[in-house]
Amino acid sequence: ASCDILKSVVLPAHDVQIGEMAFCESAKLTSINLENVTRVGGFAFENTGLVEVNLPQNGVEIGTGAFYGCTSLERVTLGAAAVIGAYAFCGSGVEVVNLLGDGVTVDEAAFYGCEDLISIDFTKMTGELGAYAFYYCLSLTDVNMPYVTKIGEACFADCPNLKTFSAERLEVIGDNAFAPSDDENAVSGAGFATVYMPALREIGEYGFYG
Repeated sequence: ASCDILKSVVLPAHDVQIGEMAFCESAKLTSINLENVTRVGGFAFENTGLVEVNLPQNGVEIGTGAFYGCTSLERVTLGAAAVIGAYAFCGSGVEVVNLLGDGVTVDEAAFYGCEDLISIDFTKMTGELGAYAFYYCLSLTDVNMPYVTKIGEACFADCPNLKTFSAERLEVIGDNAFAPSDDENAVSGAGFATVYMPALREIGEYGFYG
């Protein structure tokens, strides 16, 4: 349940886990110290007023929709080997994501609809990027991800300003990975000038369509 007047929270200086929907819909919550948090449950901060999220612990787990719809959110900092769950930052206002170490994994639709996202260090990501992970990220222009091996369906769909894409170990591109979507909000496919994928083995249907 929401706390309508809650504006700030101070957590203790030891490891903390935050459960599902803990601060969900607390629209006036703008500040909380998360430096010692090791796990954020699903929808824990959905639709809150947070401006910055700092989760520097290695291996921090961010649950499904943890920061869903946080439109005031501007900056996110995450530790090495962070696990970014499905829809974790979907529809948020995040502009900059600072990754402090390697081994970060990104699940389905984690940054779906983050229209203002301009900077995220893809070089710290590994393995597979989930389907729709960066769908409709209108401000992304350059991607360099040397350790990602697979990108899921529509992973970068409706990213019209994406100009350069380098993925040294990428082997599999899912369906519609860079294509425009077919819904009413569709814009256009990526406007690539340069693509570098020397390890590529499989391109899904409509991979570069549009």
